[in-house]
Amino acid sequence: MYAMFGGFLHGAAMMRSVGVPAAEFGRRAAAWVSAMAQSFPHQGAVIDTATYTDPIQSIAFHKAALDAITRASRDAHVTPDFVAPMKTLLDRQVADGRGALGFERTFEELL
Repeated sequence: MYAMFGGFLHGAAMMRSVGVPAAEFGRRAAAWVSAMAQSFPHQGAVIDTATYTDPIQSIAFHKAALDAITRASRDAHVTPDFVAPMKTLLDRQVADGRGALGFERTFEELL
């Protein structure tokens, strides 16, 4: 929950840097979060079976996205503090040779 709210705050700060009001970003983000939440049952099943080898999106895909978000954040003078912990988890998995596995594999890093 706190990661989700942190992501919203980070997104609102990024959008403010280009003149988009937080309320407008909130309307757009709410629809996106609702759509993304539909993937939770599938992600849970992937975690329960630990079948990370046939991903919808790989760890490497998400690492590249977080690398870009981190760069864009710094360029916009927005601290990447909320996204940095996830970036650390993904960086470690890629360095350990797990970049081709599914994003859900990140769960294993939390144990």
